[in-house]
Amino acid sequence: MPGEEQRREPEQARTILQYFVRHPEAADSFEGIVTFRLLEATVQRHVEEVRDALKWLVNQGFLEAVPTRGSSTKPSSTEPSQPDMIFSLNRSRRLEAERFLVQPRLGKAANAERRECTDASDSDTQARRDGKES
Repeated sequence: MPGEEQRREPEQARTILQYFVRHPEAADSFEGIVTFRLLEATVQRHVEEVRDALKWLVNQGFLEAVPTRGSSTKPSSTEPSQPDMIFSLNRSRRLEAERFLVQPRLGKAANAERRECTDASDSDTQARRDGKES
C-alpha cells in the first residue's frame, strides 16, 4: 500500500528528530548525521543503560561502589554517575553472582527470546501436525 510507508515510523526517526529539536540551529549532511548524531545518541543511551545496570548491581550487592581518595562522594552513595566512584566485585557474593549469571535473563530481552522460542516451537508443532494430516 503506497501510504503505508508514510505511516510506519522508521526506527531512527525519533533519535534524529530529538537531536534537531534540542539543537534547532543545527544543519548537517547525511554522513554527518550518521557519523556524529546517531553515534552520540547511541553513546548516550548506553551511558544511561550502564548507569542503571551499575546502580542495580550495587543495590543487589553484586558490586561494591567505593569513592576514590579525596572524593566528596559519601561512602554510602550508590549513584554510579559519580565520576569519583570505583566499582568492584563484592567478593562475599561471588558465588551468588556466578549463579545469577547462569540463570535465564529477565526483562524485555528475555521475554522476546522466550517469545521467539515459543513461536519456533509452535511452528514445529504445526508442521508436524500438517505432516501427519497429509
